[in-house]
Amino acid sequence: PVELSAREFALLEALVRSKKGRAETAALADSLVANFSPSAALREHYVRRLRVGLEHLYDRQAAAAARP
Repeated sequence: PVELSAREFALLEALVRSKKGRAETAALADSLVANFSPSAALREHYVRRLRVGLEHLYDRQAAAAARP
């Protein structure tokens, strides 16, 4: 599994705080894929998988932030 660096996690949290929306995680997925340089044939597959995972993390962080 891909782990978020402190910087990437901070970017995800900043997205949650800014309330820009979970679709903004796409840019972060692209950034993560660049870290391990997959083949062109697999790049989109990895970006999609990472985007889904980041959207899940975004939802969890947003729910936690909404709790009193």
